[in-house]
Amino acid sequence: HKGFIDKYIGDCIVAFWNAPLDDPAHVPNAVRTALQMREKLRELNRGWRAEAEKDGRKFIKIKTGLGLNTGDCCVGNLGSEQRFDYSVLGDSVILAQRHETQGRRRYRDRRPPGSGGLRSGGDRYPQGDRREQDHPGGPT
Repeated sequence: HKGFIDKYIGDCIVAFWNAPLDDPAHVPNAVRTALQMREKLRELNRGWRAEAEKDGRKFIKIKTGLGLNTGDCCVGNLGSEQRFDYSVLGDSVILAQRHETQGRRRYRDRRPPGSGGLRSGGDRYPQGDRREQDHPGGPT
């Protein structure tokens, strides 16, 4: 969905939208990606459960946390002459990581409260607190 995979950090995937190419639909594209990731993990867990039951092994469900945020950030080749990387940084990026951490701790594989607008294939996305929607970066 037009995202850019920035890096892998441990079990984390850092990705962003709307760069290096402009994408006017970056918000719904990011949400579609998150929904597709969740659905694929559900499918994988079902398959792994069936394999474990067939083999008489204990099944351990894989759970994820997802963090999405919109806002201004610095994007480009960042670093020094010795080492640089095309990446993003800024408060908006940190806030997305905090959303992921809270989602993993609080909601596991359930939808967080207020995510009723989140649906697969549509252009809707969660409607958060009104104060969050009014910030210059747009809805979170």
